[in-house]
Amino acid sequence: MTSPSAAVTDLEESPDRSAAPAWRLLLVAVAIVCAVYFPIWLGRIVFGSDVAHWKFPARWFVRDSLLRGEWPAWNPFQGLGFPIFANPLYGIFYPPNWLFLLAPPDWVASLLTWQDFAHLMWGGVGMFLVARRLVGSPVAACVAALAWSLAGYNTSQWTAGLLLVAGAWVPWAAVGHLALLDSLRSGRRRWPMGVVKAALPTAMGFLVGEVFVAMMGVGFALATTAAAEVLERRHNPARARLRASWLVVFACAPALAAGLAAITLV
Repeated sequence: MTSPSAAVTDLEESPDRSAAPAWRLLLVAVAIVCAVYFPIWLGRIVFGSDVAHWKFPARWFVRDSLLRGEWPAWNPFQGLGFPIFANPLYGIFYPPNWLFLLAPPDWVASLLTWQDFAHLMWGGVGMFLVARRLVGSPVAACVAALAWSLAGYNTSQWTAGLLLVAGAWVPWAAVGHLALLDSLRSGRRRWPMGVVKAALPTAMGFLVGEVFVAMMGVGFALATTAAAEVLERRHNPARARLRASWLVVFACAPALAAGLAAITLV
């Protein structure tokens, strides 16, 4: 059986040899998820529960207001009224939601389903990259991607509003923090770009509006980075040791993320 450290060796020493089968297995994972959700390719949509009662009316209200040249600050048509800014239900500052401005009226409900499906796939790709880094085996990474995309929790979130969208950025927070670790190891003053890579997924999670999910993503990212440090140093003790100054740099990532998404946090 291949040990984790040996897997890391194979990944680091022969990336060209392993890249092709890795991407093929990623495509296999994507194909399996597409097959599981085949009905949406035939025009079926998820429209019930929170999607029908809350998410669709919210997206419609924002879209209709902006297209009429009005800046939506308050929605008087849901409940006793809802504020728009910093409300995750509306997600007005989350860039993917801007696509609703381009969709014809008849496509808004369908776009909700496709947006959720795209985020499900996006999270699966992120988990593939995380598992590929930690384990090295493309097969294990494929299993990890499928486990994420087809997990009962993520499946249940299709009708639960925004957690599926916010959760898609959790694996990418780990991908970004691993990139930051690599930039610090390189010792070539590349860490500012590494901080940006680590901060962007968390900032996107904040912009969705699910702050606690984004914070859990930071925790998952730090745990994943620590695991990568232990596994890779076990094989190669000559690697640069973790320094106290690196912890300061890692702290800059969530701070930058909060700054980028401040408009939804204040």
